[in-house]
Formats: sequence, structure tokens, C-alpha cells
Amino acid sequence: KLQNRDRGWPTFCRGWGKLPFDRSGTDLTAHAIRALHAWYPQMEMMFKDKASAISQAISRGFEYLAAKQNPDGSWSPLWFGNQDHPDEDNPIYGTSKVLLAYRDTGRMQ
Repeated sequence: KLQNRDRGWPTFCRGWGKLPFDRSGTDLTAHAIRALHAWYPQMEMMFKDKASAISQAISRGFEYLAAKQNPDGSWSPLWFGNQDHPDEDNPIYGTSKVLLAYRDTGRMQ
């Protein structure tokens, strides 16, 4: 229930996007997807009534990631900027986190 309306996950609390910690981030969303995916088989056995909601949350997370992909194919993280980048962005970090989510869920092509 922490997932934001934009389908991504924030740092600490679901929010309105006005403060950095309540905005969704690609790095945070990728991390949440990986965690939910890793635990999905156990949750499916223990909480059968929640399995569909978890699967849908993961799908919404991937929709968020697709919407936030940069034109060059990279993803920018919410946190962990690079002071040497002109915009203090860190697309290497963001992209690596997102690609791990795609890999771990079997969505790499």
C-alpha cells in the first residue's frame, strides 16, 4: 500500500510528490519490484488472497519504469546523484538498479 498513484514507490511514505521522500523513484521502484518478486512464491502460499494484488503492484511498477525511461534508454534515480554530471544526475546508478529488476523478474530480452 506504499505504492504511489503514479505506480512507482517512494522512499518512506506514500505522498503527493511535493517532498523528495514522498516522490516515486526509479531506483526505489526497481528495489521494491525485486523484493516483491523474490518473496512472491512464499507470499502466494501463505497469503493466497494477496497474490493477485502483489502481482498487479509489480506490473504497475514496471509501467512506472517504462514511463520514466529517458530518451537515451537510461533511468535516473531519485537519490544518489553524481556531482560530476552536469545536472548532478546519475543515470548509471539508476539504470543499473532498473536493469536488475528486469533481470531478476525474467523480463530481460
